[in-house]
Amino acid sequence: MKQWIIFKTENNNCYLYNINTRNIHCIEEKMYSILNSFGLEEFFSLNSNNLKGKGIDLSEDNLSQYNYWINRYLVSKKSSSTIDFFNKISEEDIKLQLSNNPNVLFEVTENCNLNCLYCTYGGFYGGHALRKNSSLSIESAISVIDTVFKHCNSNLNTSHKNYIDISFYGGEPLLRMDFIRDVVKYTKGIRSSKVDFKFGMTTNAVLLDKHVNFLVSNKFELLISLDGNVEHNIYRRYKNGKESFNKVYKNIKALCKKHPIYFKDYVNINSVLHNKNNFGSIVRFIKNEFGVEPLIQEVSTDGLIHDKKDQLLRLYKNKNESLKQSEDYYRLINLENVSNKPELEESVFFVNNSLSLALAGLPELNPNFRKAIKPSGTCLPFARKIFVTSQGKLLPCENVPHDYAFGEVISGSLKLDLKKMANRYNMLLKKMTPLCSSCYRVTNCSQCMFFLNLNEEVIKCYGFMNKEEYTKYLSRIIGYIENNTKSHKRIIYEKIIS
Repeated sequence: MKQWIIFKTENNNCYLYNINTRNIHCIEEKMYSILNSFGLEEFFSLNSNNLKGKGIDLSEDNLSQYNYWINRYLVSKKSSSTIDFFNKISEEDIKLQLSNNPNVLFEVTENCNLNCLYCTYGGFYGGHALRKNSSLSIESAISVIDTVFKHCNSNLNTSHKNYIDISFYGGEPLLRMDFIRDVVKYTKGIRSSKVDFKFGMTTNAVLLDKHVNFLVSNKFELLISLDGNVEHNIYRRYKNGKESFNKVYKNIKALCKKHPIYFKDYVNINSVLHNKNNFGSIVRFIKNEFGVEPLIQEVSTDGLIHDKKDQLLRLYKNKNESLKQSEDYYRLINLENVSNKPELEESVFFVNNSLSLALAGLPELNPNFRKAIKPSGTCLPFARKIFVTSQGKLLPCENVPHDYAFGEVISGSLKLDLKKMANRYNMLLKKMTPLCSSCYRVTNCSQCMFFLNLNEEVIKCYGFMNKEEYTKYLSRIIGYIENNTKSHKRIIYEKIIS
């Protein structure tokens, strides 16, 4: 895989990008034309004395730029022409993640009072354990909390965070308020000077009116599901087929009116984009009715059952395309909410993962900066969160198939074999390395390996990019940054403080 890529944006700005060092450099258009016609390797194999023999007549400025780039090229050539991969983690690595990113998500019950058509636990998806209408016991939850709390109070915790995020998920978590109250009560009894607790919940809000006072008094961060107005919300129905919009709308409206400050600080609304709504109409409705900008996500395409794929994809709508088709596109792209702007979100991801600090106008601490790359975009175990299923399995997140559980709560006792966990993870990373080593998007991959065909001899990845595809990708991302100066400043700011 070639480490240098030359590309031009729609604004005719020309760049050289080095995948290994993750540095990007602006070059003059004449230099771009020369490099593009010759190819980097052939061009830099020449010396200034025989340039004219190749029909290249450089000005003094161009010659100076040429000498600069040939030196940079030779230095990078000596360092390595390949990307370093790490595909081995240890028990200590897992302990470190567990101690520094304490986000625990409890699936309190598999039961739900709705039957949403696109639910990831519904008939379109596989990979999850058979739903048994099971519920997580308070003893199991306490066992997980005690383990996480112990690690967060250890010397391994070097994070700036001084709290553990505990969130409740379902099914519908409000069906298990007894469980939620017990968890909150327990954590209040064990908090320390070093570690406290915060709470959150994803809810369909059908039962919100019954428990609102408890949620407000304990400052729960709420993510409420609503796809827009009554027509947009058509796929979120009760099990008897009746619509849920009127009840949910009434409950959200009451919360907004009765607790406006809490609503502003702690409540978000999540809308699923599908074939019955569109980006602009969702934003307008949620903003006008509740004064907040919704989080918008696409219907999930991970873990689809093959025979159901075509049926599910009829519901699917691309977020970026829907945004561009909105009649008030230019107003929508100026929203503060990053998640509502797919191109900005993607640009932040690219800058954070595929650029050195050179782009931020900061001095390069090491001109030959290198960092080993982990195959695929898969998180390290417990790096983002710990998801505890209602059946007691521990997963990296709620989206990962249950076959890849990293631990289990048995009879109220947490069983974690960190050595076994590391070995299994290392085996999978090693299997991914050959594919990832030939992919140009390897430095900012977002593909979780757990959704690939890991059990087959040849692994297929839909996010794979060859040199031509990645060159087009670079042109699009950098072109977007060029055209959005405010976004550019925000991207750089987020990179520096991350």
